[in-house]
Amino acid sequence: MGNLPKILWLFLLLLVSADLAFFALNLLLKLNYLTNPLFSIQKDGGYAEIYQYLKELWIILLLAILWLRVRQPVFIGWLLLWLYLLLDDSLQLHEQAGEWLAQPVTWEKWAGIGADAWGEFLYLSVVGAALVALLYWTHKRSASGSQRQVLPLWGLLVLLVFCGGIGDMLHSAFYDVPIWQVLFVLLEDGGEMVVVSLMVVALLALHLKPAGQFGAASEPEPTSPLKGTPD
Repeated sequence: MGNLPKILWLFLLLLVSADLAFFALNLLLKLNYLTNPLFSIQKDGGYAEIYQYLKELWIILLLAILWLRVRQPVFIGWLLLWLYLLLDDSLQLHEQAGEWLAQPVTWEKWAGIGADAWGEFLYLSVVGAALVALLYWTHKRSASGSQRQVLPLWGLLVLLVFCGGIGDMLHSAFYDVPIWQVLFVLLEDGGEMVVVSLMVVALLALHLKPAGQFGAASEPEPTSPLKGTPD
């Protein structure tokens, strides 16, 4: 993403500025300068979470348009991944699955991490493995140009897994330590917000590239209405 056009750098600055504003509001809430719980970046249905849903919807639309443009299977794989992530975030699928998987468990914590968190980890491991397998399958069935173009998306996915998965486990392990709790909330929820912003801009950058770079047929050169038709 180092050679982004200036307009995309500006758009990324706007997105990340909004992310940082939500971090600041969350901190003010923790320090009791604000009282509305909707300012929390952890609050389901809060302002930050709705902003995150909007960015995820943008990602889905950008992937759908990109697939319609270049017709490469890898973008269907990425589209299904982000569709699942939006559903998981909005419907709290992994939280509900974690509670269900923890029901038969008799211990409250293991290695300092609660049974619900271990249940979420197990669920996300299984679902995540299935989604990565789907991504890999569609990746290998796409043109080499498309495979090269989506490499930055794989890097951002690794960052997202680190923030969401590892951050969540650390947050659960240090839940009783206030300072660590704040830091790991920023790593988990805050880190996810920044990574999703980066993903939006990375996909916009792909839209600026000619279709031929994806292994698709070159797009026809637009005809100027000022040009006359050949006799």
